Amino acid sequence: MQISTVNLIGHDQTVMSYENQSTDGDVLPADLRRVNFSLRNVRDTVIQWNRASVLLARQNEAERHSTRAPEGKKTPLDRRDVLNEIALAIFAEYQGHSTQEQQQEQQQASKLLSLIEGAGDQRLKLATSTIQSINGLAARWPARAIAQHIIRFFDFLCPEESTGCFEKFTTGDEIVDYIKAFHANFFDGPGSKLEGVLKSFCTGQGQVELSSNDIRQVCLLLAIVPAEETELSVAIVSALGIFSLPPEAIANGVRTSMKDNMVELFPSIQVKVEQISSASTANRKGKSSSARRSASSASARKRLSYKGKVLGIGKGTSKSFRWWNIVSDKRVDSPQAFSLAEAPNPGDLVCQWNPKMSTARAWLRRAGSWEDISTAYLTNDGSVVHPSFPLEGESRRILTYAHTGSRVPSYVLPKTYAKKLKVGFDVPDVDIEEEEEQEGEE
Repeated sequence: MQISTVNLIGHDQTVMSYENQSTDGDVLPADLRRVNFSLRNVRDTVIQWNRASVLLARQNEAERHSTRAPEGKKTPLDRRDVLNEIALAIFAEYQGHSTQEQQQEQQQASKLLSLIEGAGDQRLKLATSTIQSINGLAARWPARAIAQHIIRFFDFLCPEESTGCFEKFTTGDEIVDYIKAFHANFFDGPGSKLEGVLKSFCTGQGQVELSSNDIRQVCLLLAIVPAEETELSVAIVSALGIFSLPPEAIANGVRTSMKDNMVELFPSIQVKVEQISSASTANRKGKSSSARRSASSASARKRLSYKGKVLGIGKGTSKSFRWWNIVSDKRVDSPQAFSLAEAPNPGDLVCQWNPKMSTARAWLRRAGSWEDISTAYLTNDGSVVHPSFPLEGESRRILTYAHTGSRVPSYVLPKTYAKKLKVGFDVPDVDIEEEEEQEGEE
């Protein structure tokens, strides 16, 4: 029994490999029978497998402990940590002084918010119900409005298609300072007009100064809530409780006076905040902030643009497909989250290896959309065919691996695939490229 390193989607990852010769595949644990072990013949008992798993886990643990970040270099926060810190900062913005019990509730809620996943309103509903559980916070302001603030702020600073937030924040204090600067710059611009409109409708000018912080909080909530959520805007105005005029009319008037939602204003406000931050950093280090921003932008563009590799289909033909082999720790649902250097065509393939999560994904390009084929491709089950070839019959093209030592993709004829990988059985040591050359196009 040996543990060796083989090539996983073009990148070295330590996995099990087996040299024992046997035609008996039933000795594998049930959950491993669909795993593709390339052309190796597999025969290991469950006990041997478990021992090897323990050994591999120890090796991985030792590697993790031996890996250290370069001295003086800060480790950026990951996406979940960023969302957790944004939630805590915004909780503090709206609740102010908190008891120890409330602080604990906020920490638990922010942790849960960082784990919540979902699309659109489902994610917002889960976040809203989480915030409603915090004593004092939801009683003062509509929980859905605070949830909107957290989610939309996070989605802007850390969009799925960018890794910019990872470089920007290394501590929670940096996020708190950034959000404070962001809000301050908002009130230096369009926020001041919104604040003035609200103050003009207050029942007594003497009460305005006493509730100026509350008015600012209402301005932030109203500015970030989508225009179509009119009932939520009314609930925010009603929560302030210092107006004699109908809250429905005030909410409508406020939204009319502010042509743009804060989300549309995010980019311009962010530029101001980052200019101040960059200038401050440049003064401390004695470097040009503009040069550093240009270098950073160029580096980001280079890092985020992925160039595909053109692979041929069959020998002696001009038919081909493109393969993007991406290493990224982003959690994505579609290759649209990546910046591909070339336009995809039907039959093209995107593979992602996430070194942080130790997971792999694969997507096939169809007409106008991407299809997740991770399970089928990684287990090499032969169910994926090229969409531009016949989908049935002996002339179709099946997606499989071109070589025995790596998961480089290839489209082959059914009879070529049939001679390839069968776990636990002796099969001819056939190389796909040689076999395809002998067969030619059909």
